[in-house]
Amino acid sequence: MTASLTPLLSDRRVHGREPDADATERLTSGNREADSILGGGFPANSINIIMGHPGSGKTIFAEQLIFENAVDERPILYFTTLSEPLAKAVRYLQGFQFFDETKLGTQVIFEDVGAELAKSGPDALLTAYGTTAFLLGEYTEEDILLYPEFAVADGIVEMSRRRLGNRDERYFRVYKLRGSRYLEGAHAFRITTAGLDIYPRLVSPQMPEGYEPATERISTGVKGLDAMLGGGVWCGSTTLLAGPSGAGKTTIGLQFALEGAREGEPSLYMNFQENPSQLMRTIRNLGVVPTLPRRKASTSCMRRPSSFRSTASSSTCFVVSSNGVCAGSSSMHWATWRARRRIRSASTITCTRSSSTSRSAASPAS
Repeated sequence: MTASLTPLLSDRRVHGREPDADATERLTSGNREADSILGGGFPANSINIIMGHPGSGKTIFAEQLIFENAVDERPILYFTTLSEPLAKAVRYLQGFQFFDETKLGTQVIFEDVGAELAKSGPDALLTAYGTTAFLLGEYTEEDILLYPEFAVADGIVEMSRRRLGNRDERYFRVYKLRGSRYLEGAHAFRITTAGLDIYPRLVSPQMPEGYEPATERISTGVKGLDAMLGGGVWCGSTTLLAGPSGAGKTTIGLQFALEGAREGEPSLYMNFQENPSQLMRTIRNLGVVPTLPRRKASTSCMRRPSSFRSTASSSTCFVVSSNGVCAGSSSMHWATWRARRRIRSASTITCTRSSSTSRSAASPAS
């Protein structure tokens, strides 16, 4: 059987639960995900500190913010100091997509105050009256308790860079946002030519006080396995596939996702090992001709789309592990969701391999 599968999901970004909105007037950061974390953006007429080690992305974040908000009626003044001379700031800025040359000198005004600061030092107190201000500095978490500017600031955002093995990871964290709700914790991000690409951390969704468990079963896409399970897995359940390499775990997961696509159900396949080209080869070997959008670069992980936002309890999930324990990325291989209803129970399917055939044994979890 040959089928053509048209992608149902266009937005693969992971979305956590957004803070409740309030009536505070906001200034957008120019970044959708950052605004979501900040509860809509920075409060207007506030003093904010963007802190972090050198190279953590503070300047890029601030520049994206000013170009997003600068208009003729509200020009923005950007002061550079000794740490970043004016010429360098403008030259590096031109490599980003948010840079707009037509705004320079009218809507966005750069001013180098490094020489004056070196000569006489700061001699004015910055107030938040009628102005939204952002102070960028190489502060650390310990400095928050030491310096008076942190007590005055309405908002404190840290952008950190941490070493993990042979690579670096960047995180965006809000320490303080006076009078506002915000999404706490560390949110991973990377720097691109479009600015900051932020991935808000997943937050457990608000669970309903009660619901009627579903009694429907849905097909795994494998007739023999459906028969062993009494008609398929429970709708809204989570199932763990465990077994060694080559036992058939990936094939079962793909058949589960493809069956959902045939039924018109949005399916999500999150993969941590094989790249998309390898998976496409496996899908074709199953008799399916996939139709996928063209992308500039391949990625081995599809992020959860908006249709799955804060609704972990309404999808049926397969999780795969080579050792039967999903304690971290080293043991988890992939996970597949099909969105339909709420979680009923969890079960485990153990995949084993003999010299001639692959067998599967299914057992409900206690």
